[in-house]
Amino acid sequence: MRTKIQDGNRLDFIAPYDIDINEPVLIGQIFGIAFISAKKGERITVDTVGVHELSKVQNTAVSIGQTAYYHEDLKLITNTYDEKAHPIGYFTADEEEASNKCFVRLTPTCTITIKQAGNPSLESEESGDSSSR
Repeated sequence: MRTKIQDGNRLDFIAPYDIDINEPVLIGQIFGIAFISAKKGERITVDTVGVHELSKVQNTAVSIGQTAYYHEDLKLITNTYDEKAHPIGYFTADEEEASNKCFVRLTPTCTITIKQAGNPSLESEESGDSSSR
């Protein structure tokens, strides 16, 4: 029996809101770039891998190899983690503070919650490249 149904480089979803082509899309923990435009409720194809030129937070310098995050409130890429920032990959080029663009290689990630045995109040989150699992 075959279990693989697709490569997963592009995934199809029902758009939860109006989305323009090349717009960053966050659905649950799946991040990608819209391959086509779609209105809310229509089918959308999202590119989940590759290197993309994206808009970043201005006044922030980024370095090649540094982790890139998508900030869901700002709708921009940043190099700073907080509770609204989702890891999406890494920067593939250095960018100055004045630049509002950056190059990011998307890497699928998965965030899991771990509870310590005997102490369920202690939780930690780990993110990692799901392709290495």
